[in-house]
Amino acid sequence: MRFGASTFIWESPFGDDKLHLAQHVANLGFDTLEICIEDPARVSADAVRRAAGEAGVSIAICGAFGPDRDVSHEEPDRRRLGIDYLNSCIDLAAAVGATNVIGPMYSATGKTRLLPDDEREQQRTWAADSLRAVAEYAAARGVGLAMEPLNRFETDLVNTVEQGLDLCERMSRQRRAAP
Repeated sequence: MRFGASTFIWESPFGDDKLHLAQHVANLGFDTLEICIEDPARVSADAVRRAAGEAGVSIAICGAFGPDRDVSHEEPDRRRLGIDYLNSCIDLAAAVGATNVIGPMYSATGKTRLLPDDEREQQRTWAADSLRAVAEYAAARGVGLAMEPLNRFETDLVNTVEQGLDLCERMSRQRRAAP
């Protein structure tokens, strides 16, 4: 079994200037540093790989999903921003040897709307279609996706493991539609 610690514990936003945390988590006995990517421009694969190698830890990549990174948004352009952001996280993961991109990637955090059933179904469809495209991109690069259900105070789409599994099933059975 491996244990990791998230950069969110100490720093936000994380960047190359905070890579001393790789050695810090190693000194604390952790095996993995989970880097949360709030601003992709602040993190470079070469620096991450070097710091992880020197500390002897592996790297995990975690996404940060605000309103401009919402793959379930009603506006196609907003869904596209979410897909592009996730693809950049996948590229970073592949470049640093991380096996997964982690997080509540199905929706923006902070959305806690009570929607009618038909609107919630549409939100799930948009999320599944978008994430299917992302999953194909990730698979081609040898990276997996690890979706994180969040409580109802943080998101309104996937709050339970059962809902997460349902979303995965939707991703696998739906024909790819334009996000």
